[in-house]
Amino acid sequence: MADIKHTVVINTTPDKAYKAITTQKGLAGWWGLITEETAKPELGFGAVFKFNGTSSRTELKITNLIPNKKVEWECIKGPQAWDGTKITFDLEKKDNSTIVHFAHKDLQVKADIFAMANNNWERFMKSLKALIETGKGDPLGSQDYHTCITADITPKEALDKIGRVSEWWATNFEGSSQKLNDIFTVRFGSGDMYKVKVSEFIPDKKIVWQVIDSNQTWVANATEWTGTKIAWEVSTQKDGMRIDMTHIGLVPGIDCYNRCKQGWDYLLHKSLFRYLTENIGLPA
Repeated sequence: MADIKHTVVINTTPDKAYKAITTQKGLAGWWGLITEETAKPELGFGAVFKFNGTSSRTELKITNLIPNKKVEWECIKGPQAWDGTKITFDLEKKDNSTIVHFAHKDLQVKADIFAMANNNWERFMKSLKALIETGKGDPLGSQDYHTCITADITPKEALDKIGRVSEWWATNFEGSSQKLNDIFTVRFGSGDMYKVKVSEFIPDKKIVWQVIDSNQTWVANATEWTGTKIAWEVSTQKDGMRIDMTHIGLVPGIDCYNRCKQGWDYLLHKSLFRYLTENIGLPA
């Protein structure tokens, strides 16, 4: 077992820091979470949190609460290795500032996952500080998977080829993927399946796909992709047509993130790029 610990000095009073950590508005501002019930500072209160844009659920219960001094959560259900862990915030007043001592205790993860979680919590502590001091935090939504490629093609060609899913993503394809409200499904030999709807289409500018059903056989929450969105945007640059892809909801903290990131990196930078430039993709 290992603990993550961070300390951040915030130019504020303990009561303001306490509110940012215990209220719905505060949590949304620095951690980027929403709840199925309104978050409130009550001992024993259990809230189900859902990461922005995803179906991934994290259930936390308040197990210790000392107003303006301490907050402790127990994770009832959440990302891999979070179950049963404790998350604590100890507040210390010093001069005109408040020192927040943060800890995520009893994590049982491999070194690489621990490092990623440690980096994430460091970022969120900075986000908490920014929210309180400036009014604007940096919540989880900005960690959505994103990548871009550049090719010497027109905007129309780019979006048209992105829509030809069987040429670069998966050969086991059924449905339609070219027009607004089209629905298509891709399947893989592993049993994985993604059913997607074209939810937004702006000619020569943007396409958004919404994942309406999914099954990943290799993670505990097989439907992590359901409810996420995949946004494609094209823009003309000096060196060609830039294609930005953002998978809204695919964020560090959900079980499939690392493997899915590797998959998208390959598909975008190898398969789709080759299809855009040589007309021959490398679909699975």
